[in-house]
Amino acid sequence: MGKIHSFQTQAKFVGKAEQNNQCTLDRTIFDQAQRQIYNLTETDIFPRFIQYVRQCQARTSSANLPGGFR
Repeated sequence: MGKIHSFQTQAKFVGKAEQNNQCTLDRTIFDQAQRQIYNLTETDIFPRFIQYVRQCQARTSSANLPGGFR
């Protein structure tokens, strides 16, 4: 039951970050969600966090370029 709840929480925050065009998710929230869902350690989580931020930035920057360049 805890895993489902934390997954929904994580999804909510990820969606909110993208919606606000801010690609920085609160690090502690991300860490807690990753630990609870995937049972990961800090060394596993950090690369996922960086990847999340990069993917988010890539999506938001390509969507915001003027003149439709992608």
